[in-house]
Amino acid sequence: MLGLLLAVVAPAAARHQQAALAHAEAGRLAEAAAAWQRAYAADPHPVFLLNLAAVQSALPRGCGPAIGTFDRLLARCAETPCAEEPLARERRAELAAACLARVDVRSRPPGARAQIDGQAAGTTPLEATLTTDTPHEIVLEIEGFYPGRRVIEPRPRERFELELGLRPIPPPTPPPKEEDGPGRALAWGLLGAGLVGAGVTGGLHAAAGEPSTGEWVGLGLGYGLSAGLLGVGFWLLGAPDGGRVAF
Repeated sequence: MLGLLLAVVAPAAARHQQAALAHAEAGRLAEAAAAWQRAYAADPHPVFLLNLAAVQSALPRGCGPAIGTFDRLLARCAETPCAEEPLARERRAELAAACLARVDVRSRPPGARAQIDGQAAGTTPLEATLTTDTPHEIVLEIEGFYPGRRVIEPRPRERFELELGLRPIPPPTPPPKEEDGPGRALAWGLLGAGLVGAGVTGGLHAAAGEPSTGEWVGLGLGYGLSAGLLGVGFWLLGAPDGGRVAF
């Protein structure tokens, strides 16, 4: 069913080849793929890559790896002509038709940076060729907009169209304008009253000349009250909450 081929190779590679055939016959495809890789490492025969691709294509989510192996084989045949090239092209075309899909990706607005499965894929609008045996994550990003994300599962032989509308990020809200609270207004009032009180007391002091004991008591109270008003006013102005003090 896999269409595996045999190659006449060095003994070390031949042992891996026999092991790969045995694993494939028993349905142990992952072990068969590993054995074909060891055979190719021991003797880089094109048949081993052809068989490796056949086994990979039968594994779950093996479409991408199998096409990669076919491409590797075709690149080698381009450098050194090999008899396996026509069969490799035929099988790759069959596999691509069965497990590849074209995906058109667009965004609103256009020009978004696109990532497919974590890899940069260009800017929208764009066209991508994806395997159909596994989901793919597409992320679109453009400055000033929230990123768009979608997971898709395209179907074979179908053209998949994806269009994502990106939401603009609103501009930052300016901080509220700080206004004087009632505590700040009270502070300025106390400072004014303290200054007036100090001025009045000083005027009385000057007019009294040599104050009597009773007058000294009155002046002391005036100066003390003025100093108290000034102190409280300055304290309120320096309060960390901007003078918003509850009484």
